[in-house]
Amino acid sequence: MRRSLLIPLAALAVIGALLLLGFVNQAPLAARGGARVSSYGPYVKEYDFGNRNLAPYAIKAASRGYVWFVASNTSQLFRLDPATGAYVAYKIPSSRTVSAWGLDEDANGTLWFTSGYENLIWSFDPQNERFSSYAVPRAGAFPGRLLVDPKGVVWFTEFYAPSIGYISPSAHAVRELRVPGLGEKAGTIELALAGQRLWFTWVSYEKSDLPGGVGYVDLNTLSVQLLQLSRPLYLASGLTVDPSGRLWLVQHGPSLLISVDPVTGSVLSYSTSAGLVYPSSGNLPYWAVASDGRVYFNEHIGNKIGFYSPEARQLVEVKLPLSASGSFVNAIFFSLAPSRDVWFSEVTEGKVGVVHFPDPLPFQIAALANQVTLSRGGQAVLPLSVSAKEPVALKFEATGSMSNNGTLVGIRASFSEAQASLAAGQAAQLSLLLEATNGAAPGRYTLTVTASSQYLQVSTTLELEVMP
Repeated sequence: MRRSLLIPLAALAVIGALLLLGFVNQAPLAARGGARVSSYGPYVKEYDFGNRNLAPYAIKAASRGYVWFVASNTSQLFRLDPATGAYVAYKIPSSRTVSAWGLDEDANGTLWFTSGYENLIWSFDPQNERFSSYAVPRAGAFPGRLLVDPKGVVWFTEFYAPSIGYISPSAHAVRELRVPGLGEKAGTIELALAGQRLWFTWVSYEKSDLPGGVGYVDLNTLSVQLLQLSRPLYLASGLTVDPSGRLWLVQHGPSLLISVDPVTGSVLSYSTSAGLVYPSSGNLPYWAVASDGRVYFNEHIGNKIGFYSPEARQLVEVKLPLSASGSFVNAIFFSLAPSRDVWFSEVTEGKVGVVHFPDPLPFQIAALANQVTLSRGGQAVLPLSVSAKEPVALKFEATGSMSNNGTLVGIRASFSEAQASLAAGQAAQLSLLLEATNGAAPGRYTLTVTASSQYLQVSTTLELEVMP
C-alpha cells in the first residue's frame, strides 16, 4: 500500500515574494544570421551557428514553428526558423552566465527560462522584444527545470533547495513551497503536469549514492505529498506522465527507464541498449516526455535520442553524430515538437539538432515470448525474428535491468547469429541462449534485446525472472 506525507496549505512554508526586478526599457542587442544545415544519416539534421563556444542549453520547439534555445556561454536567447536556418540571437541583460536548465512558452507566446547561477527566472516577450527578471528568494537555490501550466502559472524546480517555486501571472511575484519530509540538503529536479497534480522528482545530497523519489503538488490546495515507493530511486532526473496516469522516470546515474504506479508506488525498471561511446558507463538518460503512447528520452553519454512504446514493448533509439573530438555531443536538453520530431542541443559542439524518427521502421525485431524464467545454473532459449523493409546490416545485443549500465550480471547471453544482413522484404529467425550462473541474484528483471544498424537501434523488451 502507498503511504504518503500530506501537509495542508496552512502548514506549508510559503516563503516571501519579491516583485520583478524591472523591465529592460530598450530592445536588447540582437544578432541575425543563418545557420549551416547538414544531415547525419537519414534521421538527424544539425544546425551550426559558427561558434562552438555557444553552449546551447534548454531548448523549446515553440509556436509558429520556431525553435528557441538559450546559449549559456554567450548569454543569448536564440530564435531559429528551421525551414530556412535563419536565426535571431537576443542578448540577455544578465550579470553572469545564464545556466538555463528549463525553458517553456506560455499561451501568449512569452518565453520563460531559468538562470541557475544568477538565481533568477527570466521572461522574454517576442512582441516587444523585452526581457524581465524575477529573483528567487532562497539564496543559492539554483532554479532548474521549468514549465508553464494552462493557467499561466510558471513552475520551477530548485536543484539545491527542498522547494518548488512558482510565479503567478496576476501577482508577478516569486513564491516557494517547502517540500515537507525533505532535509535541507535536498533538491527538486524535474516537473510533470497531469491534471491537477504537479509531479516532481527530488534527490538528497546527504549520501553519495544520491537517493531520491517522487512527490506532487495538489494545484487546488497547494498541499504536497511524497510518494512512498517500493524501492528507492537514485539520481532520478527525468519525469513524465502517460495518459493512463503512470509515471515514467529516467535515472541519470543508472541507465534505466523507470515506470511507477502512482497508486501503489511499485517500480519497474527497463534497460536501454548498450552505450555507444562508453559502454561501461551506460547511456545516462536525462529527461523524459510522454506523448501519443510513447515515452521519449535523451541519452547523455549514450549519444542517442529514443522512445519507448510500453504497449508494443518496443524501444527505438537514433544515434547522434559524434563530437569533433570523437566523443558524445552532450545532448543534455531536448524538446518534443508537435510533429513528433525531437529537437536537442549539443552543449559541447555549439549546435542544435533535430531527430526525425522513421515511420514505419526500416527493420523490426521481435521475441516470440514475453517472459523468460531461469533457475540459477539453468538455461533457456528465446526464439527471435527480424525483418527488414529495406536492405540493412544488423548486429544483435542484450542488456538487462539488473545492473546500472545494462550489463547482464549473473546472466550469460549468446545469440545464434551475432549479426545478419537482410534484403528488402526479407525476414530471418534466430535465437538467444540465456544461462543463469549459480551466483545470479534471484528477482524479477526486464531484458532488452536489440538490433542495431548504422544509424538506428530497435529493441524488444520482455520480463526475466531468476528463481532461487
